[in-house]
Parts: sequence; C-alpha cells; structure tokens
Amino acid sequence: MLEFHLRLFCERLKRVLAGEEGTLPLPDSTNLTPLFQNLLTESEIIATTLLGNYEADMARHLFQLIREEFDDSKISLPFLQLLDLEESDEEDVETADIFEILKDINNFVRDSEEVIDTFFINIMQQQNSENESESNEIINIIMALLVGLHTKIIDIRNRMQQLPPGDNGFDISEKSNEIIRLLSEGQPRLDINEFERGREELFDLLIEGPSGLAVVAILDSSGFDKTVFAADTYNNNHVKFYFDCLAWVRVSITYVFGKILDDIIKSVMPPSRVSVIIGEDYQLKKSILRDYLTNRKYFIVLDDVFDDSEIWSDLEEVLPDNQNGSRVLMLVSDPQLLASLEMENGEKIRRDSVLFGGPLIRLKHEAWQFFILHYGSMPLENYLQGEAIPTVWRQIFSVMELPFYLKVCFIYLCVFLPSIEISTEQLYQLWVAEGFIPYNGEETAEHYLKELIHRGFIQVSKRSAGATIKACYVPSFVYTSLYFVAEKAGFVLVHDREEERVANVKRCVIAEDLTGFLSLEHSDMYLQSFLNHSSAS
Repeated sequence: MLEFHLRLFCERLKRVLAGEEGTLPLPDSTNLTPLFQNLLTESEIIATTLLGNYEADMARHLFQLIREEFDDSKISLPFLQLLDLEESDEEDVETADIFEILKDINNFVRDSEEVIDTFFINIMQQQNSENESESNEIINIIMALLVGLHTKIIDIRNRMQQLPPGDNGFDISEKSNEIIRLLSEGQPRLDINEFERGREELFDLLIEGPSGLAVVAILDSSGFDKTVFAADTYNNNHVKFYFDCLAWVRVSITYVFGKILDDIIKSVMPPSRVSVIIGEDYQLKKSILRDYLTNRKYFIVLDDVFDDSEIWSDLEEVLPDNQNGSRVLMLVSDPQLLASLEMENGEKIRRDSVLFGGPLIRLKHEAWQFFILHYGSMPLENYLQGEAIPTVWRQIFSVMELPFYLKVCFIYLCVFLPSIEISTEQLYQLWVAEGFIPYNGEETAEHYLKELIHRGFIQVSKRSAGATIKACYVPSFVYTSLYFVAEKAGFVLVHDREEERVANVKRCVIAEDLTGFLSLEHSDMYLQSFLNHSSAS
C-alpha cells in the first residue's frame, strides 16, 4: 500500500501516452513521447517487480504504524502480539534502506507530476499563441526535465537491485486468519433463549409499555448485531401500523446535530413541508419539529451513536413527551455515552460496570424512561475493547487484502465523513478525476462499488425505482479502519489546525471552516483533491 503513489502515477502516464489526458498538439511535441514512455517503463519495473519483492516489509511496517495508535491509547488486546516480529540487525538495515528508497520514489512521483502538469498548462496557454519560438522553448525545457527524471528513476532502480531479497515471513492472509481464530476463542456464545426473551421484552415495551417517552439504548455483544436486531423491529408491520411516524437516522462518530435534525425532519414530515422548512434557521427547525411531533406517536431509531454529551440536551429540545407511547432506540457504539446515567438503585454507571438483570434493564434518567438492552455479563468497556476494536483490526486486514484497483477506490472514501450519505454519481466522478477508473467508466465504477458493498465495507442508503444504487455511506467503524490505513500510508490528510506542513499533500480534507487554512503558505501546493465538509460549505 505504501507504493500506491507510484502505481497511480504509472496509470497516469498510460493516459498521457494514450491521449486520454490532454493532447500533444505543439510542433515537434511527439519528441516527448519516447521520454514519457521511458518513464513509464522504468516506473512499472519498480512498481510491479522490484517493490513486489518487499510487499511483506511494507505491509508489516504499515501495520506497525497503525498499532502504535493503539499502544498510545493504552489499550491491551491479546491479538496485537501477532504483529510483533523479531528482526535481525541485517533486516533492520534492509528495512531502513527500503523506506529511504520509498521516500525517494514518492519525491520522484511528485516531481514528475509537476512536470506533466506544467506541460499541459503551458500547452493550453500557447494554443492561441502565434509565438512559435516560445512554444519550442517550452518543449525544450520539458524535455530537459523529463531526461533528468529518467536519470532519477534509473538510479532508484539500480539501488533497489542491489538490495537483498525482502522476505520476513509477514503474510497478511495468515495474520488475518490468526486474529480471527484468536478472537473467536473463549468468546461467549449468544444464548438463543436469552436472545428471544430480549426481543419479546423490547417489543412489549414498544407497544404495551408505559405511556411516557421511553428510550432504549442497545449494545452490541458477541454474536449479536444491534443494527440488524433494530432493523428487524423497525420494519415490523405491526410497529409501522402502531406509530404515527417513524425515522431511522445515522448519527456516527462525527456528531453534528444539525444533520440529525434535518434527517428526522425529512423522515417524519411530508415532502411538501420539508421543502419549505429545511432551509430555515437551526433554532426555528428545532421548534417546528417539536411542534410537529407533539400530538403524534413517533418511533425514532438513532443508529451508530458514540460518546457525545451534547446528544442528551439536543434530543430533549426536539423530542416531546406527551404521554402517548412514543419511543426512541439508540444503537450505542461507544458505551462511554452511558457513563452519565445511574442504575435504579442510585449506583453510577462506570466503564467497568457490569450490568445484571437483563437483557432489558431500567436506568435512571431525568427526562425519560430509560432502558439498556444488552446480552452477556461483561463490563461496559469490554463492549468496545472486545467487539469494536477487534472489528476495526479485522477490517484493516480486509482492506489490505483487497486488489489494488478496489483498494484505492475504497480508501478514497475516507475523504467523506463517516455515515454521511454519498451520491454515487459524485463518487464515480471523483474516482474518474483521481484516475482510479477510466474516463466514461461509470459501468466500471458501479461494478467496483457493488463489489465493495458485497464485501460488507459500504452500505446502500438509497436506490432508484429500478434498484440502481443512488447513494451509499461508510459506517463509522469501517471509516476508522480506512482512516488509519489512509493516514499512515500518506494517501490523504485530514487537516487539523495544528498541522503545519501540507505542501506535499495530494488529497486534503477539512471538516471545519477554511479560516486559517487558506493563506499564502498554501498557494503552491501539490494538491489534487480538496474537500471541505464544514456546515457552510
């Protein structure tokens, strides 16, 4: 994965030579074709043959970089020891040489892309110019730069050929299978009778429970998928008939209540009203939604809820309790969210708390009748360490095992916020612009997307009447896996205000506003993709 810059550069050179990225219309410009071809030949030798000998070294190095994130967080998981590999002094030197060369390769790619960009920019500027001597001068400069780049890539190839073979025994598939086996050992099995009892208790609470607003937080546990469980209830015909309005809303790890508010409005209100309301002021929309729900029996599912203390006050502002049997399900991804609550006996819930008396347990809450639905008897913190984090690691291995054409398309999705709805039309255009798929390759893009969906990485959120996929999203835990791989491999930068150097970044994402980012410092960046997800963008 660390060599993706070079492999994508090879694909760009192929497009240049095929005339699919600009043209070569200036006099004598065909003299450049052999130079571009030489760059492609040498680059492909390195990308497909020489670097292939060190695939295990690069994979292990990437996993070690990701593992450091877990070490820093003081999380102890038994399977992390599988990433510990002893190296001899000779292997240490070899690894250092490989990554030094890899840095030089990435610098070569950057310089080469700048030359190509400069070439096409000058062609566009000179197409309407009658100054033939100036045009020839530009061509000569480009030719000299390409010759220099060819010398660099030859030097890199010679250095790589002098290295000993790379073989440290790190096999991605083997390690993945070991982790899955280790995680399955000793895991408690979900008791089918307890599962059915929990489902019956939840259904009774929804339909025949107290008249006041009841909120149920559902946790994952071994062998139990909370999202599938909740979807089965949500889609039940009796439930749909019983409630006046229903909404299923994804919250995600990036908590933005304005988006949650809009999604609830779009789900419960008629389209004619939504079109009028959706553009209104944030506070006004909260008031309108509360008024609309006041005399209605509503059922709202909040999926993928992480630890954000603001969610309690935000929900209280918009969800009225009119003693009419309304219900809310919260599918909790981080149990720390529950740490502000208490058991009925007054005992405060902590991360190491073990909840007994389930599967449906009542808790104290100032505004609502609050319940937790969970299976098993492990501490709350184990739901994160025992389920979520191993899931992230399994997905990291799964991402690394993807073929290259799927890997780059998938990892690119981390430029979108987790669980945000992504237009497939926009996604296909971005894949084409990045060079991941051929121009006019919508059919190819759709095939790639379906394959990623089939592998469980992406979820469909919207289809047309003809079943064509119109929108999709990346679940939070999958996004976490993507982010680790993309950030450590240098594929994309999710910009932080504390970041200082972005000049060498090719893909940049900003979740906040642009203040403090746009400055003279960034006026000459090596930047191909720039996405801003601020609420004002």
